[in-house]
Amino acid sequence: MAIFLDGSDSADSFYTTNLEGQAYELRFRWNSRSKSWFMYIGVSGQDYSIKTRLVNGRNLLKPYTSVEGVPPGSLYLIDMEKVYGRPSRDDFGINKRFRLVYYRSTEADPFEEA
Repeated sequence: MAIFLDGSDSADSFYTTNLEGQAYELRFRWNSRSKSWFMYIGVSGQDYSIKTRLVNGRNLLKPYTSVEGVPPGSLYLIDMEKVYGRPSRDDFGINKRFRLVYYRSTEADPFEEA
C-alpha cells in the first residue's frame, strides 16, 4: 500500500517519518531562483544523505540506490489533477495538487517499466 508523505506549508520545513522500520528526516526547501522544490533526506539524527529536485515522472530515489541512508523503496511526486505538471510554491503537500507517494521495497512499483 502506498504511503503519502507530507509536503510543506512553508518555504523551508522538515519532519521525521518512519519508512520500512527506519526513521528518516525529510527537509523541503523552495528555491525562488529556480522556482523549484528541493528535498533532502537521510537517517534521523545524521546528516542528510541526498538532495534532489522534486520533479514528477520518475522515481526520485532511483539514482541514489547505492547511497547509504536512502530509503530502499520508490518515491514519486504525483500530479493529482493532470498527467504532467510542475509544482509551484503553493501547490505541493497533503491535500494539494502535487503529493509525494512512497512505495515500499517489498511492493510492486506501479510506475516501473518492465
